[in-house]
Amino acid sequence: MILDFGAICEAREELIDGMVEILKGFFSQDDAAVLRGFRQMGFVAPGGNDELLERTVKSYFAKLLKVQDRSAAALMRATPEQLEKLADPEVERAELQELMRSFEYPEDWFYVERACVVMFWLAAQIDPTLDTIMVGFPFVMPLLMERQAKKNEATAEAEKATQAAAS
Repeated sequence: MILDFGAICEAREELIDGMVEILKGFFSQDDAAVLRGFRQMGFVAPGGNDELLERTVKSYFAKLLKVQDRSAAALMRATPEQLEKLADPEVERAELQELMRSFEYPEDWFYVERACVVMFWLAAQIDPTLDTIMVGFPFVMPLLMERQAKKNEATAEAEKATQAAAS
């Protein structure tokens, strides 16, 4: 059973563009794109430790790429030790406070995160062996291509305007 009290919001363009950048980075195994996406979404706090943040994101990114079975069943079969290892930020205990000060939680992220959790839970109820990333890929790719095309178009228009202003 799902109970939804109508918690909604309109996601900011920066949040959507950042998520697209993260997905592009994930699918192309480009950790720099993943980091750009996090910045664009608003997860990076002003004055945070960029080096520590980048090292931590790259560490998690590398772990996620190694996960072969991304189904709910695999998550449920995992031992507490395996889950702890996956969740370990691999930073020194003294760095954890500094790491936490380097992150911010964008206010509209809650709704996106909530929708993802609900969808993952629904998929797990229907088929625990389902790899939701692979199922979602055909739906995400057109979004990625459409947003990239708009970005390229905007860049081309800006270049034309710059050239016209220069002449």
